[in-house]
Amino acid sequence: MMAFAANARRMSPRDAFSDSVMCLVFKYSQSVDTTGRAEHKSYAYTKFQIKTNKRNATLMLVPTMYAVAHGGGRRFISEFYNQMTLDANGRPVAKRLLNISTIPHRSNTLSSVLKYMTPTVYGETLFETNILSPFHYKNRRYYKYAVTQLPFGKAQVYVYPRLKNTQVIEARAIVDSQSGKISMVDFEGEYDMTRFYISIIMGKDGFGSLSPARCSMRANFSFMGNKITGMYTTVYGLPKILSDSLNNVADTALMAKVRPIELNQDEADIYRKFYEKRKQITDSLNNNIPEKNFAKDILWDVIGDNVLNRISQGFGKQNQGYFRISPILNPLYMGYSERKGIVYKFDLKGGYRFTENLELGLRFKGGYSMKQHRFYFNIPMTFNYNPKHNGYLKLEIGNGNRISNNRVARKMLGISKPEDNDFLNPLFSKYPGLSLPEISTDIDANNRKLTEFKDDYLRLTNHWSFNDYVGFEIGLVSHQRKAVVESFYKLFNYPSKYVSVAPAVALELLPWGKKGSIFKIDYEKGWKNLLGSNIDYERVEADAQTIFQASRRQSYSIRLGAGFYTRKGDHWDFVDYTNFHDDNIPGGWNDSWRGEFELLPSQWYNASDYYVRGNFTYEAPMIATAWLPLIGKYIEAERLYVSSLVVNHLHPYTEWGYGVTTRAITLGFFAAFKNTKFNGIGCRFGFELFRDW
Repeated sequence: MMAFAANARRMSPRDAFSDSVMCLVFKYSQSVDTTGRAEHKSYAYTKFQIKTNKRNATLMLVPTMYAVAHGGGRRFISEFYNQMTLDANGRPVAKRLLNISTIPHRSNTLSSVLKYMTPTVYGETLFETNILSPFHYKNRRYYKYAVTQLPFGKAQVYVYPRLKNTQVIEARAIVDSQSGKISMVDFEGEYDMTRFYISIIMGKDGFGSLSPARCSMRANFSFMGNKITGMYTTVYGLPKILSDSLNNVADTALMAKVRPIELNQDEADIYRKFYEKRKQITDSLNNNIPEKNFAKDILWDVIGDNVLNRISQGFGKQNQGYFRISPILNPLYMGYSERKGIVYKFDLKGGYRFTENLELGLRFKGGYSMKQHRFYFNIPMTFNYNPKHNGYLKLEIGNGNRISNNRVARKMLGISKPEDNDFLNPLFSKYPGLSLPEISTDIDANNRKLTEFKDDYLRLTNHWSFNDYVGFEIGLVSHQRKAVVESFYKLFNYPSKYVSVAPAVALELLPWGKKGSIFKIDYEKGWKNLLGSNIDYERVEADAQTIFQASRRQSYSIRLGAGFYTRKGDHWDFVDYTNFHDDNIPGGWNDSWRGEFELLPSQWYNASDYYVRGNFTYEAPMIATAWLPLIGKYIEAERLYVSSLVVNHLHPYTEWGYGVTTRAITLGFFAAFKNTKFNGIGCRFGFELFRDW
């Protein structure tokens, strides 16, 4: 058997040397003693130039690029001095102490590229969660390696990707053939419309050898005819010279004190021209020579910047407050779904920290569906009062989904329950002579608007975790539902508004701690005549969610849930669940489709006094499409979706889907099956441009 195995693969000495070196490289990070690495604090200096080769009006749509697009110059320089620490996962975290720049307002320009200056060479991913590192054992299937022996116990490693894709790169490294330690490495790749060329000199000894000592990069950014070049240099491992209490200070004298490498003549000229121009402007203002141009200085510089780009600002003496606003008029922040059509969304959030334990946060999420002609909003305000026990008080106000349930109308007209709630028989069939001109313009083909109710809600919740495994919630939930066509109900002298008020409690279980699965049991009991309520009910829901992060950027998302009503009052007409509802404003701008039904008509969320649901999503950077020629190189992630639902008259409803994410959009295709019969297909997409900028 051993002889057969030996004959199966006869390696040349060159192949044996190559395999030996790569095995050592893959194992090197495990051989290094990292004791004290998490507590280690150091300092880093970064300088970079930005050169505008070509630009047009569309550059203003790129986040962080407004100042460059509208500024008078075409060459800018910035310098940073940062305090460097490591997070729990061993990734670098920078706190900016000094910052001087010729970019107007010291704006953070091409800030997404800065993460390329802190690569984790031996990690699974090079830059945070992007780009599969060729020097991690689990990623070897995506690369080919060629090793050349060099003098003095060194070897040169060439790395080539097996496929053209934005998640893999080309690399060349000089390594120690006896230990696998990388001393120098160059990377070349393209991600998020940026082509980058990176040269790294690694640290020499101990856990310092796992991180760069010096990193240089040339980045070429292209977008709709705009071409920007950035030249970056970062030096790590600098000694402490200044106080850590500094926070983003603009001081040229201090920067000259900590600068480890001198500015070259080109860089010095950019600074000289910038300060000469600023002095001329100051002198002109002191002499009252020119007045400000309102259109340029106010409309463009202030309003234009804030409308087209993200707004992020801190305030307070210790920077204890902040607010962030997504671009207001940027057309790149849109999405599309089969039911809602084109949806435009925006997000505003802010916070203020009073003490280490007391913090107030406020958020406003809004969205407008152009197909439904509806504006949705959700305003959560959170007061965190005990971080150790995750203690917070949360007030949430919003307008939810319209309740498309015909129970009220049937009861009012004495119509028996149809066999299937999906289609409503015309309500006027019992009254053929009835004429309601003021209503008829609001009635669609199936008279659904007669049965629709607007839903405004308020939820007050107090959360407390006893430990990392058990949490508890108690609060109050209120819904005010008002008929869309009030005149129809008033004609029959029937209520057109319903109010429910319910105390609510929830038990939260985390069997594997904060980063594991979450099991939650919710209980609500609505009381009639409580704070104006005219509905009584009792409901129980159970929900379980988990996301398992596997190697090579793979993840498995699972959600299981069930809910049912244990009491229906005399005037029980609405069904509304906490964990099973139509999410009108998905969180963030990225793909957030896990645990959702994409093609399920909205009325099914409110059509049954029980539900059982399950959702599964598998995500990986490369499943099928990424391996195809021509288009595969643009694929950043692929997903498979399977969802199933059981409610009244659906036994079951299932959806199967496939989705891809590229630099421009996330696109998903879904097929629905109702009671095992094909029920249609649909798609959904959202813009992904500049999601990490």
